[in-house]
Amino acid sequence: MKRSKYLVLCGLCGMVALPVQAEMRPSLGFSGVTGLIDMPSGEQQSDGTLSVVKSQFGPIGRTTLTFQITPQLSGSFRYSSVKDWFVDPSDDITTYSDRSFDLRYQLTS
Repeated sequence: MKRSKYLVLCGLCGMVALPVQAEMRPSLGFSGVTGLIDMPSGEQQSDGTLSVVKSQFGPIGRTTLTFQITPQLSGSFRYSSVKDWFVDPSDDITTYSDRSFDLRYQLTS
């Protein structure tokens, strides 16, 4: 009985000690493109990467679908909405929406 516990413990220690090589991919910002927070960067995602980002910051909401088409070309479709930005007493609409499409091409690497 003690021997089997010892083998299991050694097996777990061996698994923990194995080096882990995880690929670090660039982060996505609130706008759904590669960058930090709300500032895009010149980094690219891996080729063929599909990302969906839903972000909410106060009254502003964004949903972005981004696809890395080639190693240097990416495209994004974004749907944004703003709640209670400007309330007009004669207007019943309190949510404003917008759609946008971005194409990003990296000129130099």
